[in-house]
Amino acid sequence: GVVTGTYRTGGKGPGLVDLNGRVERAQARRAARYLPLQIPQSVRDWIAASVTGGELDDGRLRLRGDLADFPYRRAEEGEFTVSARLADGTLAYAPGWPAIERLQGNLLFERAGMTIAMRTGRVFGVTLGATQAQLREYEDGQLRIDGSGEGPAQDMIRFVNDSPVATRIDDFTRDTVARGDAKLQLRLDLPLGALEQTRVAGTVQFRGNDLTLDSTIPPFSAVSGALEFSERGLALRGIGATFLGGPLRVDGETPEPG
Repeated sequence: GVVTGTYRTGGKGPGLVDLNGRVERAQARRAARYLPLQIPQSVRDWIAASVTGGELDDGRLRLRGDLADFPYRRAEEGEFTVSARLADGTLAYAPGWPAIERLQGNLLFERAGMTIAMRTGRVFGVTLGATQAQLREYEDGQLRIDGSGEGPAQDMIRFVNDSPVATRIDDFTRDTVARGDAKLQLRLDLPLGALEQTRVAGTVQFRGNDLTLDSTIPPFSAVSGALEFSERGLALRGIGATFLGGPLRVDGETPEPG
């Protein structure tokens, strides 16, 4: 890579800087090592722990202004951007939650926030479409991931089973079998300083699937409707199906954990 620019003493204390940089390629897992120390430790720790694979290219840096005003929340104070393309990345966003793999997209640090804009990625066999991980303000430390995808319904059930949700519902879906493809909507809210308090809102939209909830319950066929899950439990919303040869409608939820 190449960096050019100037630094001089003065201003409000740390000095004045005007830098442009470009990096041709880098390992994504090392990105946290190059972030300014002014970015809160919890944010840099999360980047170091979560971006665990992939390659960066076309990296660009712009830093201009009085360093005392970093990260330049107002345009008149200065500029701070770091951007790069991310290929075949892995985002292990929180301990205990299934990682997003084979991620293709862009990484952007801009002023007081950060965005990972994914064009595509995978969670097990589910292909994610446009998905965004955004931290609006470093000091808040609140990261939100919003995305959707399509793929095998069984892999969406696996997402629940391999996450902290499973213990909240007493492993109810551990033996659930779903056949056919479905659609997934997913939102995660992660407080970077307390990832154990991660919140999730997910919906599996069935499309005529065959579903066996439990080995003691006869199977449902031609299932439509939604299975919703959160960090607190799950719910069946407007489920229509054929059951024991006749039509059936099911609604249900876990009002308390378990």
